[in-house]
Amino acid sequence: MNHDLSLSGGNQNARFYASMGYFDQDGIVMENWFKRYSIRVNSDFKIKNRVTIGENLNVVHRSRNGTDSNDSESSALMMGVYRQQSIIPHVWNSGSFEGLTHDFENGDFGGTGIAPRLGNASSFYASQIRDKDDKWQDLRLLGNVYADVKILEGLNFRSSFGGSINSWYETDWSGATYENSENTATSAYGESGGYGGDWTWTNTLTFDKQFGNHNILAVGGYEAVKTNIGRENEARRADYFSELLSYRTVSNGASITAANSDYYTPRTLISQFIRADYNFSSKYYLSGTIRRDGASVFGPDTRYGVFPSVSAGWRISGESFMSGLSFITDLKIRGGYGTMGNQLPVEPDNQFSLFCGDASTSYYDITGAYNSSVQGYRATRVGNPSAKWETNVTTNVGFDAVLLARQIELNFDFYTKQNKDLLFNPELPAIGGVTDYPFVNVGEMKNTGIDLQLIYRHDWSDFRFEAIGQFTTYNNKIVKIAEGVDYFDSGTSRIGAMNRNVEGQALGQFFGYNVIGLFQMADFDMSDSTLLASIPAQDGAEWGFLRFEDTDGDGEITPDDRKAIGNPNPSFTYGLNLNLGYKGFDLTAFFYGSYGNEIFNYNRYWLDFWPSFQGQKSTDLLYESWTPDNTGATVPKASNKSNLSTNTDASSYYVEDASFFRLKTLQIGYTFPKAIMGKIFSNARVYVQGVNLFTVTKYTGMDPELASFDDVYFGVDQGNLPAIKQFLVGVSVGF
Repeated sequence: MNHDLSLSGGNQNARFYASMGYFDQDGIVMENWFKRYSIRVNSDFKIKNRVTIGENLNVVHRSRNGTDSNDSESSALMMGVYRQQSIIPHVWNSGSFEGLTHDFENGDFGGTGIAPRLGNASSFYASQIRDKDDKWQDLRLLGNVYADVKILEGLNFRSSFGGSINSWYETDWSGATYENSENTATSAYGESGGYGGDWTWTNTLTFDKQFGNHNILAVGGYEAVKTNIGRENEARRADYFSELLSYRTVSNGASITAANSDYYTPRTLISQFIRADYNFSSKYYLSGTIRRDGASVFGPDTRYGVFPSVSAGWRISGESFMSGLSFITDLKIRGGYGTMGNQLPVEPDNQFSLFCGDASTSYYDITGAYNSSVQGYRATRVGNPSAKWETNVTTNVGFDAVLLARQIELNFDFYTKQNKDLLFNPELPAIGGVTDYPFVNVGEMKNTGIDLQLIYRHDWSDFRFEAIGQFTTYNNKIVKIAEGVDYFDSGTSRIGAMNRNVEGQALGQFFGYNVIGLFQMADFDMSDSTLLASIPAQDGAEWGFLRFEDTDGDGEITPDDRKAIGNPNPSFTYGLNLNLGYKGFDLTAFFYGSYGNEIFNYNRYWLDFWPSFQGQKSTDLLYESWTPDNTGATVPKASNKSNLSTNTDASSYYVEDASFFRLKTLQIGYTFPKAIMGKIFSNARVYVQGVNLFTVTKYTGMDPELASFDDVYFGVDQGNLPAIKQFLVGVSVGF
């Protein structure tokens, strides 16, 4: 449910806009919800035609009870669907029963503790009911004030100061359980809260003037930014006498399990910049920018970086030799070269060597009494005051064409983007202990690709039509990681890391053994069930199990045979916007697709292998797995053996084609004619809308469009919540 109310008005010297909004949505997971209240106020005033002052203010209150969406064994899909056997009831209604871990009565939660061989999954239903009163909420104020002064004709000064402040609070209840095969004996409750803020102050001087056929726009500016302001605290106790909501305060718990606070170290940025745009007769264009950026996260000798950029364009259609080509309305070619800095990977303490003390790693019985310890300190970070800005170098060439009296528009870009001095924190050797290594400028990466947009529009009397198509490709390559480092792994699971980032390859490629089929009876000496001499030796080999490729040809399957087995990066993505209108009716549709990307479907670890904990299993394992009568199967045979040939290591068995084509939105609306509005309404429109109406894909998981973890760990499905299908009805009325 979404409601918005807005008011606006003013005259030539003063304008205002105010709006209020309310949004309320229930999640697809039980007891999950999200609410938002918002207020927005904008106004500006002119003073004697030379000064304009204004402000905007947004106040937003949000609250929710959410759930893990991906990369968590406790997520709704992982624990509630993939691991929980469907035979287990949510609520026990079969009379008194002596279960494995509890004497069940009618109305009790059901779970894996009812009987043996039901697995060790927790009851997600019970967890959601117990946690239904958990709540996260925050209040945030965002806004800015500005003044724009017209000094001379064509010369303006503008100063703007803005920022945000917010406070948040969260409660988290974990009740004692009885229904599971592995239970939590005591309840626990925690509260956490904090506040934060940021601000930005920008001052610019703009010169905009035309001298005959010469047009000049120049902007010089200074900007100061401060972010990451705030702190937070947390308190948690366990062993509660009562589970009533009114009893849930931290002070009522019997034992303290956490009492922490954290101070955010602010980040500050200072920037000076100048930009100049020039064109002659609206045919020849030249633009240049120079930025000097400084960041507090770097040491005093490397704090500032200078980043120039330049671009040029030529409107060919303005030349006399193009006058005979009437089908070309406008044609412009352009190119550019630019640099940009990045400091976001670096924490404010990266430049300092840090020390701390805690009982588990640095306290020591230095007196030899064997019954006490003395606080000590250890190194927690090696400082690097020489770290400096990453530099992103982008080069692009392209053209913009408008054809057939603006019925067709074509925009094309070819780009290369090279990331130099990438900030990376290599692992320390084992002798470094638990000390964190700082970020250092050692990496390099390159991206190339094309962006293409094609627009077609046409009107026939009362009928209007517009189609906007987009096509994008990119090719990613890790040029260098660090001295002596050829790769690093990302992501963790019960079968190891699934993404390996390797020099010379794309980011985030899947890594593991390549499955070339399933072992067949003909691969074994039936007299002693050993592999034939012509078949590479493989631990746990058995007919019906996974057979891996011997990539190095040494006659044995070892970790050295692992290789890149999939790529989460798409070959290209594409989109199509359609807009149709007939008199008061309108229809809009947005299609989106991705081609060539793959997904590591880790869910198959739980569903397709019996020894991956007792729990829910796939129908493929039941009906489509290998048997002596079904030797053409691709699903390994049902077995309780856990080894290299089944479920202990990452392999291409989990990798699937994730290309898809999806109708993201479809909306049909009708705008009432002004003639029937009367004097009360200025406009009125009704519409119906569908979201995520269909998806065409070969991917067997819930959704091929995954939530990403970060730049080097992505494309892995570990219980990802799917995009939901929605149907909406809306009314928009103006007074």
